[in-house]
Amino acid sequence: MPVELPCDVQAILTENCQTCHGATPQFGAPMPLRTHADLVAASKTEANRKVYELVAERVASLSSPMPPVPKARLDAVQVASLKAWADQGAPKGECSTATTSADAGTIKTATCQAAIDVVPSSKWTMPQNTTDQYVCYGVDIARAQKEHIVGIYPKLDNTKIVHHMILFQGSTPYAETPTPCKSAASVDWRMVGAWAPGTQAIELPAEAGFPLEETSHFIVQVHYSNLGRLSGEVDGSGFAFCSTTQLRKYDADVFAFGTTQIQIPARATRDLSCNYTVPQGMSGLHLFAALPHMHQLGKSIQTTLVPKGTAESVDLGTQQTWSFDTQVWFPLNAAIHEGDTVTTRCVWENSTSQAVRFGERTSDEMCYSFTMYYPRVTAPLWTWALPSSDVKCEQK
Repeated sequence: MPVELPCDVQAILTENCQTCHGATPQFGAPMPLRTHADLVAASKTEANRKVYELVAERVASLSSPMPPVPKARLDAVQVASLKAWADQGAPKGECSTATTSADAGTIKTATCQAAIDVVPSSKWTMPQNTTDQYVCYGVDIARAQKEHIVGIYPKLDNTKIVHHMILFQGSTPYAETPTPCKSAASVDWRMVGAWAPGTQAIELPAEAGFPLEETSHFIVQVHYSNLGRLSGEVDGSGFAFCSTTQLRKYDADVFAFGTTQIQIPARATRDLSCNYTVPQGMSGLHLFAALPHMHQLGKSIQTTLVPKGTAESVDLGTQQTWSFDTQVWFPLNAAIHEGDTVTTRCVWENSTSQAVRFGERTSDEMCYSFTMYYPRVTAPLWTWALPSSDVKCEQK
């Protein structure tokens, strides 16, 4: 099919943009970026501007770049090519054949067989005039004897509207029919996994697995993005598990470094650094993956470990340019011990006329680094949020 774009522009878009912005936009992308007609159309997010203007602007942006992490930024030559083409008014070109972009729904090839589905009892129907929606549903799984979950894979149904998903395990059943979430995450829920565009499946190290015993109560939170205001879209996305009855040495778990001490004045920048001193009860834990998490005002997030008595630091998950649109698990291989210091630093830029505080809504803010570890802490008053509540923070 003729796309009528200059060959250099077509090559850049095919390689870097069309996984999401294909003929059928995926993962909440509001428009395709394949043909000349696509690029000269009015933007769906800024009606007084053309799509090609925003493309040239976003690929050069330091604060809100495209493509988002974990994809690599365009190099200087590619950015300059798109800018020069946009500055000329986006003229047509002569390339007549568009290459096919990668399959947006591809996930990591399984090395274990996922045999347990965590999917909704019925599909969610996305309202046409709702552009942003968090939907939750519960799934109970019963086992006569303990097993270990050793792999977690996304089961993507409608990639046009699924933005990201988070998997929790709770102490009580949750309604099995998908409905708007009551809250982002209850304190007594344990995070088990997450998926976002760019994220691979999660396979646990050979030493650990998430426990599955008696009746386990799982909750799936799905974030839907419908910026294109599509009509009649339904979805039944969820997760699938690999499990084994050959139990591993340790139970795995997830906790959060970071802070809830967030207050960002209107039209202000906040740079907050929070230190957590590892207590005796967490000494010897092995950290194997981290998921940094902020909301839409986030600019950067970094978590580092400084072992007691040293000046050397260990990276526990860094996104120098934060993107709310792509949140990924970073592999780790680190241990923490009593007296070590873990520092989480978050930077926000609030361009709105309202002060923003910590909260669960997308319009609120967060500063968390969800971290997978083993062996699981079993202290009676333990929750995933404790490492983010006992911190000392300072403005940079």
